Amino acid sequence: MFSEYASRFLAQSQSRLSNFGQADNNDNPPRQSEWPSRSTRNQRETGRGNGPSRSFLGRGYGGNPYQQTGAGSRFGQLAFASRISAAQDAPLFHSTLDEFREEDDEEERDREAADMFALQRSRRVAAASKLADSVESDAHSRGSLEDSLNHEDPYRDMSMRRGIRSSWNGTRSTHRPGLARDTIGEEAEDDARSSLDRESSHGTDAKGKMVDVGLESQDDPDEDPPASLLGGQTPRDSSPPAFQQFKGTDTERTPFMTRRESTAETDASIRQDAPQDEEPIQTTFQYIEGEIFRHDPFFAWIFLISLAGMLSTFFLVWLHTSPRKSPVGDTIYTTLQKSFHMLAVDTVVAVFVSFIWLAALRSFVRPLVSVILIAVPVILFSFSIYSFVSSFKGRWHGSSFQDSVMRWASIIPAISCILWIWLVVRGRRAIQQAIEILQFSSRILAQNSALLFVGFGCLALIVVWTWAWLAMFTRVFMGGHFSKSMLRFVIQLSSWWLGAAFIFLYMWTVSVINAVHRATTAATVSQWYFHRNAGPATPSREIVSAALNHALTTIFGSLCESTLLSLLIRAPLIFLPRKLGATITNIASFWIPTPVIALMNPLTITYSAIHSQNLATSARGLDQMELVSPTVPTTTLTPRALRNRGQPNGLLPYRLAKLLLVATRLIMATGLGFAGWVITAKQLRIQLPDGVGVRGSAYAYVVGMMASFIGYSVMGAMEGILSGIVDAVLICYGSERHIAVGAGPTALLNAGFAKAIRNLGVAVDVFEFGPVDDFDGDISRLFQLLRRTSEAVADVVRLGNFPVILAGNCSTTVGVQAGITAALGKVPSCIWFDAHDDFNTPDVLKSGYLDSMPVAMMAGLCWKTLLASIPGFEPLDLKQNLVHCGMRDVTDLERSRVEEAGFPVIWGDLERQVDFESELGKALDEKKFSQAMVHLDLDALDISVGSVNKFSAHGGLREDDLEKCFKMIPSKTKPVSLTIASFDPSYDVKGTIEPVAIKAVVAFVQGLISQGFLKKSSE
Repeated sequence: MFSEYASRFLAQSQSRLSNFGQADNNDNPPRQSEWPSRSTRNQRETGRGNGPSRSFLGRGYGGNPYQQTGAGSRFGQLAFASRISAAQDAPLFHSTLDEFREEDDEEERDREAADMFALQRSRRVAAASKLADSVESDAHSRGSLEDSLNHEDPYRDMSMRRGIRSSWNGTRSTHRPGLARDTIGEEAEDDARSSLDRESSHGTDAKGKMVDVGLESQDDPDEDPPASLLGGQTPRDSSPPAFQQFKGTDTERTPFMTRRESTAETDASIRQDAPQDEEPIQTTFQYIEGEIFRHDPFFAWIFLISLAGMLSTFFLVWLHTSPRKSPVGDTIYTTLQKSFHMLAVDTVVAVFVSFIWLAALRSFVRPLVSVILIAVPVILFSFSIYSFVSSFKGRWHGSSFQDSVMRWASIIPAISCILWIWLVVRGRRAIQQAIEILQFSSRILAQNSALLFVGFGCLALIVVWTWAWLAMFTRVFMGGHFSKSMLRFVIQLSSWWLGAAFIFLYMWTVSVINAVHRATTAATVSQWYFHRNAGPATPSREIVSAALNHALTTIFGSLCESTLLSLLIRAPLIFLPRKLGATITNIASFWIPTPVIALMNPLTITYSAIHSQNLATSARGLDQMELVSPTVPTTTLTPRALRNRGQPNGLLPYRLAKLLLVATRLIMATGLGFAGWVITAKQLRIQLPDGVGVRGSAYAYVVGMMASFIGYSVMGAMEGILSGIVDAVLICYGSERHIAVGAGPTALLNAGFAKAIRNLGVAVDVFEFGPVDDFDGDISRLFQLLRRTSEAVADVVRLGNFPVILAGNCSTTVGVQAGITAALGKVPSCIWFDAHDDFNTPDVLKSGYLDSMPVAMMAGLCWKTLLASIPGFEPLDLKQNLVHCGMRDVTDLERSRVEEAGFPVIWGDLERQVDFESELGKALDEKKFSQAMVHLDLDALDISVGSVNKFSAHGGLREDDLEKCFKMIPSKTKPVSLTIASFDPSYDVKGTIEPVAIKAVVAFVQGLISQGFLKKSSE
């Protein structure tokens, strides 16, 4: 499912190169050189707000998240690359000691006044008739860029920070399609680095994909693993944005993380809103003010009430029972009391083994894995033989019911041994990659050492809780009476029910402790993943403290809900046949509008912690991740996971790594459990009521269960440290890949982009290209990606195919221009659809926003030395060979520079409907282009059609305008490429943009076919 070519930062933007081909053979397919991707449209200095997208350069399209170097993949085809050398990101708690300083009321008012002043100065001048409807959107128009450069705004730094964020960074989410009205929050003063981060936050994320539509191939790219990690479009109506931000209260500020506000709370100053006459979209949950547990609070209170009920029950039992002075014979109470010493030894052994295991895993991963691979089957088989043989010993010599159960139970370790060997053999080719995943996770742990203390704390808490619970559980079975007729102690029926309830609550409590551990680890790793290269570095103990607070308050209810569901129905779904499990899932879907299996998947907790969402929303998000495919409610390697098509190639190393981590936990539980059972059943000395002493207890299985609980829980606390890191990196990878415009190309393909073309009789091939991990710095990465774009497009064109690029941002077309020039020996003309001019250069733009420069770059007006390094690049004569359609969201300075350049512009208009087809036709008739590239930035569409991204504006093309223009273009000139860019599905809450774009492309392809520029595969 995943490929070696995904880049280090799994950018917000993707570029996909599509080719409509006419070659009759495919002997020399386009070289799958690494395809650059395109960043999202960067914010301009002020008016453009900082979006959620990542810098294209700083976020080249990514490789293995468990990989420290750019080469190779540790996920097999799920190739994540290193982030070590990445550009600096804003830290999770950037300047935390300054941002949350206490200020007096006067300073508060001064800052609020400054905020309002900055907003007022940055508003675009709109037509009076539109002013009331678009005041907020115009306030953030790109046209306000230069107007507000001279006004310092020390409070927008956080809102202008790099777009990809951990879910708990900053004070507002920048990913919401619909924005809540709010004042600008109080932020710390800008510094040079934060300013630089803000200005370049959208520079150059990119990823490429090439779709070759050729006569020679009708292969459906869907047969290959899809590039999408989320497996579908962004949820339209209910899913909060991918990364939430926490907003502190105005009255109280904590040093790091305050209580989270609703996911709807976003900064209204960072994007243009849809017209007010559109129906508002509510995609958030309403929370009760002052609620401690923000998400799923009902289950948090149910857990606490249940825990309190258990303690109260024990108190009542303690009041009404007392130990008997005379021996009562073989009872659960007596058996457990006499086994406390053995259970204490088991606890000490489990603790020391867990410490040794963690130390060895951090220092000697490879040798330890080799030992585990061999030791697991040996130990399992040994305990199988041990329990089987022991069942024939003792005073009953194998004739008792317990002995029969022990013999049958001895089969379980034997079957587990065989299953282990089979899984290891099937996954043997991924062992090396699994080892590298564990090594990489150990390095992450070394950089977040505070996670060790969380693990030790969970270990201590589990040990204390286990023994406290064991004392209560033992006391419960004192309820009963001595039967003289039966000469034994008879346990009351209510004691059995209480015992079962106590066991259930013990397991639930331990599961909640482990879930809190997992959530804390996930949140900490997400900060490292997205912000670890930024400075100043925040101490890991502060980050972990904030993450722990988040887990114990905001999402604690979600943790309780997930663990409760797992205890109730997860185990049956794991062991039941797939069809029966599917039946249960389908029945549950009538009551729960969320995949039940996803609700119980451990990764859902990780997802919830990273995104700060409730369990249902997190489950839906996880269900969309094709890399997870939560059809199996476990993350370890299982036979069912091996049978899932498309999964093994991408997730086999990950699942094998999880299996290696869980192996020691299972061995400890199996070993201590069977050993405790056998020793108690055969060797424990019990004094009967008549004073006679015997060896062996009929209740030995209870001791075995307790010993197994101890081994599994204690070892799980240590295993959870690295296991949580591995899972968190995976979810961060999947989440980052589909943020902002980076999700646009995938969303278009998932919406049927390629299928619509195939329905016209044209074949489509999809190709992806790789990372630029060896290049440091935004600009360096951008131009390396443009070089690769040029090479890829040149190969496609030389084969006689038609390239179509689905991109994150507009810079990709510079590489397309160079590639076509190299292939055809002539610089192509260009028809550019965009709401913005994209004609800035570094010497006139203070923000340094790279994505506002592609038109100037095509003309060779900036970055001249770097442009010369792109194979085939030659400057484009803008006055003679460019027509710009849809421009409207520009400053006076930008407008004057465009007019000075002299290239034709079909301007958008706020007050009248422009006949774009007619105007564009006149311009093309005048220019008489022999061949032309077509570039479509989807924000050329009017915002009434739908919100394309945060920069959508009024006065653009309507749906029929775009379709007519695209159908007309092939009749006026010969198109040689098509680029579609800058679509952020999270803003398209009504789902209107994808159909409009696909409909326009269908019209375009029909025009190519009708003019003879493209032939159907049947011809």
